[in-house]
Amino acid sequence: MSDYNDGTGQWHSAYMTSTKSMDSDSLRYVIEDCRNAMHAMPDNPKWGQYADEVHYCTMELRRRAKKVRDRQLREVMRGVGFQAFHGETNA
Repeated sequence: MSDYNDGTGQWHSAYMTSTKSMDSDSLRYVIEDCRNAMHAMPDNPKWGQYADEVHYCTMELRRRAKKVRDRQLREVMRGVGFQAFHGETNA
């Protein structure tokens, strides 16, 4: 992984990709750990990196929650005979 402040932005892309392979408990742990570090040392030069880690882990948790909600909605819509949800049919 590239360095946070290398100026290329590659760290951000690589970190966002890495969150996809983390389990939900790990994502929550990183969020809590970074928030604690940010609160304990607001003048820390890594504060911005910690904030980005919180943001990217939160984004991944929300993406997963949306995926579950969408799947549940499709099941409900199929159950009431709605034929045109995301191009799916009641087969």
